[in-house]
Amino acid sequence: MEVDELRLRAALHLEKALMFAQRGDLETAISELQAVLEFDKDYAEAHYYLGACLLAAGRAVEALKEFDEALKLDDSYFEAHVRKGIALRKLHEEGICDFNAAIEEFKKAIRKNPKCVEARYNLAIALLERGDVAAAKSELAEILKIDPECEEAKELRRLLDY
Repeated sequence: MEVDELRLRAALHLEKALMFAQRGDLETAISELQAVLEFDKDYAEAHYYLGACLLAAGRAVEALKEFDEALKLDDSYFEAHVRKGIALRKLHEEGICDFNAAIEEFKKAIRKNPKCVEARYNLAIALLERGDVAAAKSELAEILKIDPECEEAKELRRLLDY
């Protein structure tokens, strides 16, 4: 097959995978994403989405490998840092990895995209879990500067100020 045809097939499988993922059919989405990578193993976006589906399916160790691969292929992929941080938090809860690794991933995402509310919110949660209330409040303040209507940040801030 020619390169253009391979890319087209990969893109079609990616679209199908995203459709299945949106419907909650994670196993089919995972299969489709694996098919994408058979056509193009260097497709950073496919590695990212495969990691996201694996994470949603409770397979955090496998997800980490996919996020690492996405970041190896595209270091600017801040979303992969966010999801990797979430996977690391889950693994920490299971006693598998160091908690500070998750915090560092959220910080990497923020360095790449300072306005990423999701990274900042997850960092705030992780800081709270570590017991650093002041730093968590600081992150929540930053979120509310970026998005004053962010309900999750407003609610968490209310709880912390209570």
